[in-house]
Amino acid sequence: MRKIGFRFVRLLIAAALFVAPLAFGVPATHAAGTVTAYAAPTGAPRSSDFTVTAGGSAIDLYGDNNGWGNKVSYGYFDMTGSITVSVTVNFSFSSYKLAPASLGLASTRSGNTIQFTLSGPTNVSLILDGNYQGRTLHLFASAPDTSVPSPSDPNVIYIGPGYYDYSSTPTTTITVGSGKTLYIAGGAFLNGHIEVRGASNVAIRGRGIVSMNYTSTYLNQPISILSSTNVQISGIIVDRRIGAWSSLIDNSSQVSVTDYKVVSPTYASTDGLNLVNSHDVTIDRSFFRTADDCIAIKGVVTPGYNASDNPASGAPNYNITIQNSQFWSDANDVWSLGAETQAAYYENIKYLNNDVLYSYDDRDNHGVIQDRAVMDITALNGTQFRNILYQDIRVEQSVRLVNLSFADSFWFGSLPGNQSFPGLISGVTFRNITAVGTGSKEIRLWGWDLGKPVSDILFEDVSIDGQYLTDLGDKPFNVNNYVKNVVVRQSTAPVDTYVGGLDFSSAQGGEPVVLQRVERKRLCQYDMERGGPQVEGNGGVHRHVGAELRPSGEQRRGQSVAGSEYGHGHDQGYGGQVGYGRRRRRAD
Repeated sequence: MRKIGFRFVRLLIAAALFVAPLAFGVPATHAAGTVTAYAAPTGAPRSSDFTVTAGGSAIDLYGDNNGWGNKVSYGYFDMTGSITVSVTVNFSFSSYKLAPASLGLASTRSGNTIQFTLSGPTNVSLILDGNYQGRTLHLFASAPDTSVPSPSDPNVIYIGPGYYDYSSTPTTTITVGSGKTLYIAGGAFLNGHIEVRGASNVAIRGRGIVSMNYTSTYLNQPISILSSTNVQISGIIVDRRIGAWSSLIDNSSQVSVTDYKVVSPTYASTDGLNLVNSHDVTIDRSFFRTADDCIAIKGVVTPGYNASDNPASGAPNYNITIQNSQFWSDANDVWSLGAETQAAYYENIKYLNNDVLYSYDDRDNHGVIQDRAVMDITALNGTQFRNILYQDIRVEQSVRLVNLSFADSFWFGSLPGNQSFPGLISGVTFRNITAVGTGSKEIRLWGWDLGKPVSDILFEDVSIDGQYLTDLGDKPFNVNNYVKNVVVRQSTAPVDTYVGGLDFSSAQGGEPVVLQRVERKRLCQYDMERGGPQVEGNGGVHRHVGAELRPSGEQRRGQSVAGSEYGHGHDQGYGGQVGYGRRRRRAD
């Protein structure tokens, strides 16, 4: 490994001073607001699919290809006040959509030019003809950086505008030590690796782009935070460009990630930001476009992963908040707890007020892999998941909505699990979730056995295609026999209550149930351990679950190619399918 020292820093400073006028752009002032644009350096990968102006200033665009061979374009600028954005699409199209819908952007179209107004910093995506796998555009508008450090500050590593390429020396790394700030100015494009190891009071910030279009035998992510505390990451963009992780936080704490943008659409394994055995981490006002998990929270005892390790020996993952952000996953999960789960426990993990623009399971295995979802817990290793909250989540397009499961292997058997250690998935809340668009939006709850169940799960005000879920028998649920104490309710109008785990209906072998009227909520609760008699159906043995029959047959798992822990290989998911039988409604 070659570390970049202060001699290199002085060279960067000299270069930055030489081109200082470009470092921060030239603010363009208009009646309602200002825009600061940053010129793209020669050598950076560009896109000509779109022509963009913001507040009258030209915005240079960068490009990377997604798994379907189509260009993903992105650009960035700073702004104040209210500005007009103009996007000219340089190819034919019929319809368009600005996402997320929660922004409520009004727009106009004249020919191939689309115009809209931004009243403040935000991130906006453009989808054409409803084709999320086609040519798309992401625009990142940030507030001005009012605390740009001096390039001559001895505690600052300053990377000025320009193109910096370290692919010819792949073990080279920029190391940021304790008390240091790495500032990547607007107009900078760094093709290299940044490391924070065993450090404290560190900042990585700016407006520039960090990329990595090569494989390193040292650490294989553009940004690696290892065994460190009090780290701040803000304002920059990461573009991985090959199939490996985009950034990593490992065995670290007190980490703040804000206004962080990841555009890594290369298929696959381009996880946006993975947390491993870490705690007290906040991710806020950020954007993730990936071809694997946007954010995965993992646990590993032995570097590289050894399935025989006891999860109790791994540092826990806890006090993690992911909020006010936008997500787009071309493959795998949007948010994953797993699949490697060698952590003593997962606790107090919150996903709050987020927009999911797109969630797709897999380019090459669509509809085959069972665990892939917007919100996923896939536990390869026995451990405890407690107090997990998903709240105020808006999903615009997805395949599967939820998966909570234990598994004995991952990605077609390539990554082995170990369920010999105790564990549970308990105390998971889904509150105020809306999901629209095409796709099954399946909610899969899949315990391991009676001793390792999925239990105490709350679905409150979960709306799918405009209809609130009020009963476990609603269409999207897929539940096995090792799930208990699930509540499904809507906190609006007074409706009936059915407690399937406490009072069995006549169809379940008990006396008829008198439904209890409950004010301002509908409740459906069941306990699979007390489920009714089994009956035969197409596809296997079934059991009454709440209000209808569900399969309890075994899963068929596939095969795979192994990947290593730190982003060297595929991080995909195990395959297989469930044989569904005829669904039957409760007789009472």
